[in-house]
Amino acid sequence: MSRLLKLSIPEMKALTAEVERMLLAARIAAGPINAPGYQARRHGVQQALTDDLVTRLNACVSSKFDGHKVTLAGITSSSSGSIEGALTNWLLNARARMIAA
Repeated sequence: MSRLLKLSIPEMKALTAEVERMLLAARIAAGPINAPGYQARRHGVQQALTDDLVTRLNACVSSKFDGHKVTLAGITSSSSGSIEGALTNWLLNARARMIAA
């Protein structure tokens, strides 16, 4: 374990794989953007994703009017767009830290 990571490299790889899986499942569940009811469905999917991150992965998630922030395994990322954007940025940060470790 390095100073850049709170988890070992194998643990971080497993965590990033799980976050990727959760993100893909959320995108599939939301369905096509042009499908009827997309916005309502996406809102529900985002809430379920947030709840899952907090309960299963012990993440700290903040969603406010100006953006979304995710802290997981000591890595914090944000997005002004969506929780999915914050998770995508988290994955980029996590991979960069694993490379640097």
